[in-house]
Amino acid sequence: MAEEQVSQQDIINSLNARLRLAEERQTEIRRKMALVEQNMLSGTKRLNQEMRLMKDDISAIKQTLRNIEERIITIIKELQLTPKKEDVEVVKKYVDYWNPVKFVSIDKIDEIVKDSLKQLKEENAE
Repeated sequence: MAEEQVSQQDIINSLNARLRLAEERQTEIRRKMALVEQNMLSGTKRLNQEMRLMKDDISAIKQTLRNIEERIITIIKELQLTPKKEDVEVVKKYVDYWNPVKFVSIDKIDEIVKDSLKQLKEENAE
């Protein structure tokens, strides 16, 4: 009977040791799972922040592209308002034909007439 009790005591001690070992493993697994969960949460938070930054960057790029597009449209409209080469050549022909360099201003004509009249008066006075 004493051997039976020792044998049962050994079995109980062995079971207790196994139970403690299983509990320690379970505790270790819980700790590792908590760490993995924390890492996943921080990774998700970081990714969400990066996504927000990328969305902001994309919005800024879209706005810049809209501004560039508006400027290009303005330039195209202004270029459409400029005269064509043929129009400039026609105006050049008229300018060459009229030769405005030889035109005299009204003030200059008045001065020439006054000088001529003054000269005539001086000639008549002599």
